[in-house]
Amino acid sequence: MCMDSRIAPADTYLSQDVTAWISQTLDVSTDHKQWAVGGFSFGGTCAMQMGTEHPEIFPSVLAFSAEREPALAKDRNKTIADSFDGDVAAFESRTPLVLMRERNFAGSGVYFAAGATDNEFTNYMHELAEAAKSAGMHTEEHTIRNAGHSWDAVVRGMPEGLEFLAIRWGLQK
Repeated sequence: MCMDSRIAPADTYLSQDVTAWISQTLDVSTDHKQWAVGGFSFGGTCAMQMGTEHPEIFPSVLAFSAEREPALAKDRNKTIADSFDGDVAAFESRTPLVLMRERNFAGSGVYFAAGATDNEFTNYMHELAEAAKSAGMHTEEHTIRNAGHSWDAVVRGMPEGLEFLAIRWGLQK
């Protein structure tokens, strides 16, 4: 889970430590409008967390087969017990669905993709995309034919994801 919790300060690490290292070490734009975060499965969930918790750092997100919310296990109660000592409100206050309900994300964008045979994650994609649109984000939703919850969905969805970024960044029309 990419949130600060009892388990680890993962949000702080990703949003402060990693971004500082990137800025100090790599030849990258200092304009965060040119930054993106992305991932597959847990990584796609993490990307949604970073994009909704820190839209000023990560205004563009590539979310491949993202979960509807962060999870340590299928049992939601175990996730909340282990990470927030059972405090449901503390956990939910950091989830993308709640953040998208509470904030406006005009200027942010999310490219969603999931495998067509992966019903669970395709349903999550639709739910997240609807919430993102309602929160003012520019969204694209892609169901990858003949793909399940596998890297095949990422490999075949990535060209359109990169095009999504290129258009957002003014590199392509």
